[in-house]
Amino acid sequence: MLLPPGQILHKDLRTSYTDFEKLLLELRETRFNGYLRLSFWGYEGIFILDVGRIIQAYSTEKENFLLGESAIVRIMEKASEKEGSIDVHALSNEVAITLASVLGSTLYQTQESVSHQELREILDELESKSLTGYVDIQLGSKKGLGTIYFLEGLPIESVIMSTTGRIVSGEIVFSKLIEFSRLIQSSIRIFWNSQVEHIQETKVMLIPNLNTPALEYWNVLLNSLRQEINRVLKKTDFLEMWQIVKNEYSANFPFLDSISGYIEWKNNRFVVHNLILISDFYDGMVQSLTHTIQQIPSRRRGKIKVGKIIQEVNTQISNLPPESGTPDTLTLIKEIFQDYK
Repeated sequence: MLLPPGQILHKDLRTSYTDFEKLLLELRETRFNGYLRLSFWGYEGIFILDVGRIIQAYSTEKENFLLGESAIVRIMEKASEKEGSIDVHALSNEVAITLASVLGSTLYQTQESVSHQELREILDELESKSLTGYVDIQLGSKKGLGTIYFLEGLPIESVIMSTTGRIVSGEIVFSKLIEFSRLIQSSIRIFWNSQVEHIQETKVMLIPNLNTPALEYWNVLLNSLRQEINRVLKKTDFLEMWQIVKNEYSANFPFLDSISGYIEWKNNRFVVHNLILISDFYDGMVQSLTHTIQQIPSRRRGKIKVGKIIQEVNTQISNLPPESGTPDTLTLIKEIFQDYK
């Protein structure tokens, strides 16, 4: 599968010198359509964006292929490493959505099964079946490669790469591929996606200026912890204790550093200023909250009504949408209060 070149906005940005989160935020603010490709030796990761939102992602290294939310996590992790490069290609909204829809396609028909048909006939058949996917074309043995993307049977974009490695796309390429395949003995393989599903980036990341269900969950949890633990502490504010402790974990979780500006606690709510993986946020919060609670004298710690905290949190989050990426409260509380049964 050849990726459409579109309009190149950034070429070979080095991960050593690029603020990856800031770049993603810029693409979000400009309502960017297209894809971002992260490359290392033996690794490739791609975000596909529609009006600035990540709607699909894939990551591949060696024989490990990830698609969707798990790919977002891997790409974000990989982007923090040195010696990588970043390319950003702008596409039309329609092409970006099509590209997101065909990732994860599986083989539908091989050359052997379509050898008696011309490419035009094959495309007509795909249109009649309203399939979504792409056609890969090998023009002769050394005449070049081509890819035609189709969405619900309609051809949306066509890409061709010459023997010199030059890649072009557009409507004229579609006509040329039809013509070349008729004149040159070609090998054709068809891939289709039977279950098109775009991802929800809010299930994976905390995003500035967006009050996601995951963020609202942590607002509720921290306020519930504070209310109950302050009842036991009487003169000490639990959150003031946590604000001090959390900085000790900033080496592994930079967002916990009060100076970094990634996130702040303001007016009883978290305010996010940078992209943060929810998995990282979970781990950092659990470790810092656990340490803070362990600093409470055991006599007072035993008076904390943990069950009341669980009940209060679950009551307040009951209106959050299902499958929103929020954790299970009982499991989380057991991690924070390690002696809770």
